[in-house]
Amino acid sequence: MIAISPPTTTSTTTINKDIWSLESGLYVHMKRETMQFYTAVQYCFDLGGRLYEPRTPLEANHVIGIACDIGLCPIWMGVDDGGNEGTFTYFSNGESVPNEVMKWRSGEPNNHDNIEHFIIADKKYSGYGIYEWVDHEAIDPGIPKTSLNPHKFVVEGLVCERNPGL
Repeated sequence: MIAISPPTTTSTTTINKDIWSLESGLYVHMKRETMQFYTAVQYCFDLGGRLYEPRTPLEANHVIGIACDIGLCPIWMGVDDGGNEGTFTYFSNGESVPNEVMKWRSGEPNNHDNIEHFIIADKKYSGYGIYEWVDHEAIDPGIPKTSLNPHKFVVEGLVCERNPGL
């Protein structure tokens, strides 16, 4: 199993409140930029936030729906199962993700090649709904390509979140 933890250094960046918008009771920052998982985690951390962690179906439909509508999907989410395969938790605190929040694409999660531990939200291929969850690999940029990780998966955009009180 891969042991995953959020950045442990203290961010020295002052929060720029102009880049955050209030959506479903939390501040979000959306950005169109191709990023690997660990780069996205650090980017959000440097802004004083974290990768988006959906807490309710209504909130997830709203926030991820906006991201997909403006062309940012697929996006990394702050959810993984790196600590215990098949048990999905929030990256920031290790709490379990409620089942009703998870919207898996058919055949997912599949942990392909035993390396898919990180979750993306992507546009739904067909049928009702706006997005689906897919488990994917997220290779640390410092790890060289091998047969197990022939590419370093990147996403089109990202969504950071922070609590309104920050």
